[in-house]
Amino acid sequence: MCYWKYASAGILSVSMRTVNFTLASVAVAVVSLLMGLPMLAQAQSNADGPADPDIRRDPADRWISSLAIHSGITIQDWKGAADSTLFPGPGAADPSPVPIRPPKSDSNLDVSPVVGLSLELMTPELRIPLRPRIVIGAELIPIFGFERAIARRGDPGVLKAPLQSGVDPSSIRFDEDKFIGQGTKVTGEMGDIAWGAYLGLSFPFELFDRSIRIKPNISWLRYETDFKGFVSDAECVNPALFGKTDCNAPLSSVRTLSLKAQTSQVYHAIGPGLDIEMDTTVFDGIGSSIFLGFRAYRVLGNHEEVRFEVSETFDDEIGTGDVANARFTTEVDEWIYRLIVGFRVELQGFFD
Repeated sequence: MCYWKYASAGILSVSMRTVNFTLASVAVAVVSLLMGLPMLAQAQSNADGPADPDIRRDPADRWISSLAIHSGITIQDWKGAADSTLFPGPGAADPSPVPIRPPKSDSNLDVSPVVGLSLELMTPELRIPLRPRIVIGAELIPIFGFERAIARRGDPGVLKAPLQSGVDPSSIRFDEDKFIGQGTKVTGEMGDIAWGAYLGLSFPFELFDRSIRIKPNISWLRYETDFKGFVSDAECVNPALFGKTDCNAPLSSVRTLSLKAQTSQVYHAIGPGLDIEMDTTVFDGIGSSIFLGFRAYRVLGNHEEVRFEVSETFDDEIGTGDVANARFTTEVDEWIYRLIVGFRVELQGFFD
């Protein structure tokens, strides 16, 4: 029964990731089309002949739209904890709960690579000191994270006896603690897709004959994390040895358990950002630039502990109605940071 439950959960997880990537592909195609149409219109206008210099608009009065691609990393500290307990069945001589594995808590710094596509619009220059433009943008951010151990004790995995090939198993005696694959682990991974938006100002100036823009902003980020917990343990009982845990002696009973659980959590964050951008080429209303950016987002709402658990009931030689329970908690830091470097293509005079 548990096998099918975890198999179904795995199929659902794969399906959701496939849907996310499909949505991302559609969004990229739509954004590319929207950006491509104005550029085609500009090219057609140029083909019709040059505009009268006397009626050309001042570049400071032009709207500027742009499409950018960028890459970078997200950085956030994660905490995790695990605890597991065995509750003996109704017929047990001692009904008191006992720990399955020692509890474990720890933290780890997540660093996940990201790429991104952003659509941006800048207004004409404002008639105030420093002549800034208002900037508004939206971002689609695929994330290429990987599963990271947050808290770990032992080496949880496939449980197997420590027997050597070619050696008679009956000649080897080992305690239950010698079973390979026992331990506790809590892991985390960034979701496949994040979404962002920002609002700010762009301040132009010249440096070494280069056009530079300083672009402070307020940014929003929506992202998801996947958390997993795993506890594996082996228990051996041998009545002939008066309760000793010799797993390979005659009349020994062996119980192995693998408790797995997972959950996902969506977070929204907002905070300050800063981009430094330098023009590389400008030709007949179409330009390009490169930029560096930094974002510091504060997680909104409740970023405290996320709790999830799993239980399994046993009916075997060791006990009837015994319930094994594993409880996991995770927590993300209240701040998440993002560093980016990118390339931008601009179209001046979007609304001209």
